[in-house]
Amino acid sequence: MPLIDTRGRLFGRLNLIDAALLVVLLALVPLGVFAFRIFQEPLPRIDAVVPASQPAGPARRLRLKGANFRPYLRVFVSPTGEPFSIGERHLDPTEGHFLIESPGEVEIQLPPVAPGSYDLYVFDEMRQVLVRPSAFTIEPPRSGPLRVMVQFVAIGDVADMVKPGDTDLMKTTGAPSASGAVIQSIGEPSRAASAVLSYGLSSGRGTLAIAGPARTLDAHVSIPATLSEGGVWMYRDQPIRPGDTIAFETSRYALRGLVISVSTPDGTSDAAGEGRSKP
Repeated sequence: MPLIDTRGRLFGRLNLIDAALLVVLLALVPLGVFAFRIFQEPLPRIDAVVPASQPAGPARRLRLKGANFRPYLRVFVSPTGEPFSIGERHLDPTEGHFLIESPGEVEIQLPPVAPGSYDLYVFDEMRQVLVRPSAFTIEPPRSGPLRVMVQFVAIGDVADMVKPGDTDLMKTTGAPSASGAVIQSIGEPSRAASAVLSYGLSSGRGTLAIAGPARTLDAHVSIPATLSEGGVWMYRDQPIRPGDTIAFETSRYALRGLVISVSTPDGTSDAAGEGRSKP
């Protein structure tokens, strides 16, 4: 059979126009595959999350190291193991702020998150392009009972009311606390020599002045404090450092005193004259 017959058909089946179109289509297939690979945006990739763990606090940030990060990506956080869907929840509490720095490394400002383990979800508009299970952990604030030596100042007969086991009932700004400081032991009260007892604090934090007649008593107090981001132990909005003043209130009396020394849960201690020089 001739290649092209008398009617102009290829192998007697296809006319020359159809054959030319078939050749063009066959040639376009590899061109299409090549163009798809060239123009398709590669998916982002996360190789490392830094830091993988950090303490709870406001404005927490993460650095993502990987490849193919680009503008307009969106990132969400979700407790590890919980189902996540961008269309089934209000986005503001879960969406982080994606700060593009380079295709290989970006920084994320996290939304407010409670202590726990979290997954990271990355979206391109409404399309999920990446998930990183158990990407990071938010640790609870370090806390523990401090053993604090406090020199309290009492007016009149208030010093005779103070007993071991008394618990502070003061409230934190905005919300009450479940537990308070507890007086563990007290020394014998001593009468002040003058009618006005004044503590001048060389750290510059102020002066504690009590109008007399006043009495002082030294007490060991167990305080359930929390370590702040700045490395300062805090109890109900009060810093607990040597040289700081502290308030203590029960249903029967109210006292103010001066912190003399602090022993932390890890066994370190600080005394007046040492702690005041620390930032």
